[in-house]
Amino acid sequence: MADREEVPTGVNWHWVPHRFHAEPAREMPNFSHGLAGIAATLALAGSELDRPDLTGAAALGAEHLVTLGRTDGGGFVVPRTIPSRPGQDVYTYNWCHGSAGTSLLFLALDLAGVEDVAGEPPLAWHRRCLHSARTSGLPARGHPGFWDNDGRCCGTTGVGEVFLDSWQRFGRTGDLEFAVHLADTLVERAVQDGPHAYWRFIEHLAPEPLLPPGVGWMQGAAGTAAFLFRIRRVLRDGRDATPVTRMDSWWALPTPSCSPWSRVAWSGRRSVTGRPCCACTQAVTSERWHASGARARRTGAGSRETTRSRRDRSLWSGFAVGAVTMPESDGGRWCGSQAGR
Repeated sequence: MADREEVPTGVNWHWVPHRFHAEPAREMPNFSHGLAGIAATLALAGSELDRPDLTGAAALGAEHLVTLGRTDGGGFVVPRTIPSRPGQDVYTYNWCHGSAGTSLLFLALDLAGVEDVAGEPPLAWHRRCLHSARTSGLPARGHPGFWDNDGRCCGTTGVGEVFLDSWQRFGRTGDLEFAVHLADTLVERAVQDGPHAYWRFIEHLAPEPLLPPGVGWMQGAAGTAAFLFRIRRVLRDGRDATPVTRMDSWWALPTPSCSPWSRVAWSGRRSVTGRPCCACTQAVTSERWHASGARARRTGAGSRETTRSRRDRSLWSGFAVGAVTMPESDGGRWCGSQAGR
């Protein structure tokens, strides 16, 4: 709050405060590094801590954010940096610097009780963000620099998680269809090495554009494998599949009133809010444990199959298991225990 900058259109935060810069710096206004993520954090803190001052600041941040972006065609997208960097697209659609991640701000504002942002309810802005991502052309690699990454932070996996969250919460068929399309794309792009699989990304401005395979959660096999395990399980169990809350998106899930903090304080009978919580009363099972059973389930019958065959669905679990059991290779040790964390 001390670093907020009052502007005519609301409140702004820079990813690095002005006092640490000798000269003007670029802004990164989206979710991972700037205004959208800071405003989301304040909205959630205001809701959890009963601090209307934090919620009010978050709403003012959102008011300013919408003045920075485009709203044509029923969408909403904010430049990845202001001003833009030479050699980069002005807009992207991923979790870190694009509309998929920025959509999470508006879910946080909705949870905090904010009713209006620039004349529209927060959930309308959330749909605008998802519309921009869905109609952007991803996951096709349209030109160098556009959609060269399939990871959770910068690419296909992160967008897939956002759309799967949205389907579990709101039930719009188009969100599920797009998430399935992204999962199929990940399987198609997996590099197979015997019984194992991994993903490689491209940095078109680097001297060696093809990057080595990563093993981590945000840029590697762990995060992608967890998404593939999850979508296989969600298609099997439907919208009733137990959501696995994560620190960067728990409020996007079907039971946003059950925050990670109330789950920690769960006594077995009541949540810290004083009311029963369906997510807390269930056995909280991480994706890691779902993954451990996927070997036996991956050719099993599912009651909620949609457009592709059971065999195709089983590929998701198969590739995910191969990723998290990858032995030491060029990309390091593929650690199964990372999946689902």
